[in-house]
Amino acid sequence: MRDLLPDFVLVPASRNLESQGKITTTGLLGKLLRPLIKQIIVAEGAVSAAELKKQIRLGVAQRITDVQDAMREQLNNPFLKLDHEVDVDPLQGIQVPIVMSDERVDEIPIENRGAGVQNSFILALFRTYAKHETPNFILAIEEPENSLNPSAQSEMRWAMQDLSRTSQ
Repeated sequence: MRDLLPDFVLVPASRNLESQGKITTTGLLGKLLRPLIKQIIVAEGAVSAAELKKQIRLGVAQRITDVQDAMREQLNNPFLKLDHEVDVDPLQGIQVPIVMSDERVDEIPIENRGAGVQNSFILALFRTYAKHETPNFILAIEEPENSLNPSAQSEMRWAMQDLSRTSQ
């Protein structure tokens, strides 16, 4: 029955990348990366742990590149760059700390950036999730324009309109 219902994702008005940026069942980054990781594990079967880690790192790198491309478009900033490390630990799980650089700053953790950048990051996660995982989800985002300047609000509107073509 769970497969018949759309996936529901809520982003409250008070954004928290501490929760949305973790690979958990409820965090948005987790929703984006967990299906990929499951697919890799199933496809790889009993392959060595080192090969499995390599495949997970490659898959995560592609998703982060897609998030970076979405953020560049949303913020109209071709200099924006997302870097990440993937730590795969059988006991601790998978950690993917993400840092952002652009023409003004280098390697600031995404959760330490301003609210407008964090909002854009969350929207980019949604767009990447819709692109790779499922067209069957409902996005509920409170005050999406929160902390965005007028041009960024316009970009967010276009991004959400694009997202609404395949999702609710």
